[in-house]
Amino acid sequence: TCFFLADPLVYALYGNSFSDSALAFKVLIISGGLTLASGVFGAYLSTTNQQKPRAFIALGSAIAQGLVAIIAVPKFGLWGAVASASIGGLVINFLLYYRCTRTNLLKLPDRELITAITLSSGLMVAILISSHYIPSNYTNITAGLAFGVLFTALSLIFGIWSKSDIITAKSLFSNQTFGHRLLSYIERFAK
Repeated sequence: TCFFLADPLVYALYGNSFSDSALAFKVLIISGGLTLASGVFGAYLSTTNQQKPRAFIALGSAIAQGLVAIIAVPKFGLWGAVASASIGGLVINFLLYYRCTRTNLLKLPDRELITAITLSSGLMVAILISSHYIPSNYTNITAGLAFGVLFTALSLIFGIWSKSDIITAKSLFSNQTFGHRLLSYIERFAK
């Protein structure tokens, strides 16, 4: 929702002179989406009594983000700050992911999940970039829908869903809702 409403909200709150900040906000939303799993990985480390590695990972991310900020913000301003925040998020996500999957042997469909996220995000970014050359009121909605459809399709093709995932997700919906019916369909492709 924030992604789709970034332009009108920035315009309504700050006026047309801050229009660049809407694009910066969208970039941060995309990088935040790519690093969404870091909260789960951090919680995993905490619940398995590994607060010390988690603290070192957070420190490493802060150092990486600080270095990028020192170099990029004076030279590039807003875009240096956006790069700093995005890189810091990506670094902490990668380190948490590595710690959880390699050191702790947490099993995830690594290549498949990363490929699905990367291809889906690439398509969404391509649609957003093209919106600067081909203006459309529906570009944001198209980009979001393209991401969702491609990611769901790739997650089914790569077999990322398990039967237990579907059971857990179905418990969130009542039997006659669209979400429950959709998950029942996806269940056919689950491992």
